[in-house]
Amino acid sequence: MNRTHDIRWGDIEKTRTIMLNNSDWTQLADTHLTIDCVKEWQTWRDNVRSVNNKNYDEPLDAVMKLKQLNNSIP
Repeated sequence: MNRTHDIRWGDIEKTRTIMLNNSDWTQLADTHLTIDCVKEWQTWRDNVRSVNNKNYDEPLDAVMKLKQLNNSIP
């Protein structure tokens, strides 16, 4: 059985939500992050949001992109 079929978009959405929730603090006014750092986080968060079934045909590709983004946290 191909493991690709075991990946569900709902699970990808949950992972994406967790990643965004864990980085919400970066967008608060009192974080003492530099403006450039906040912009990096904004870009990263936008990239996380873009991992969805409208932009990726294959769930496995979306999973791989989320892993890549998780490894490239600003």
